[in-house]
Amino acid sequence: MVEYVTEEKLSFVCTACIFLGKKRSLQNHLPECSQHPAQTVTYPEEGKNVLKLDKIQHMFPVLFADYADFESSVTPSGEHVPSGFCCLRVSKFPQYDHKIHTYSGSNVVQEFLKYVTHEQTEIDSVLSSNNSMNSLTDRERLAHNAAMICSTRVTQFTKSN
Repeated sequence: MVEYVTEEKLSFVCTACIFLGKKRSLQNHLPECSQHPAQTVTYPEEGKNVLKLDKIQHMFPVLFADYADFESSVTPSGEHVPSGFCCLRVSKFPQYDHKIHTYSGSNVVQEFLKYVTHEQTEIDSVLSSNNSMNSLTDRERLAHNAAMICSTRVTQFTKSN
């Protein structure tokens, strides 16, 4: 069986911004995109390419975090007009972890604020619940009593701390 590839089935890529679309979409895209400098990737210099955590406050885990990404188009005047967003909620609590929310349409900023307000309400209800702590297991109690070094600050316990 021979399959013929037509232009309607092909995808084309803009080399300036990595826009992906059909030939007609790319033809419409290029005049506007060519008004802006091409996107570039830069890499750190040799010797400055090692990440190091040196801020102790960043070591403490949070119970909830929301990560958002907006999509937008650029008008001929250079204004970014949002067309949608995606949010990912991560949590220490498995039943609330990895919740994904996407929106595409009009009133993107208002919809995002509505979503964030809903997230705040939901997370506040979880964090404000007053549940009894579980007792330490024998293993946890032994580890706690034997600890000589703080596991988060990685410093020795002293009488003053």
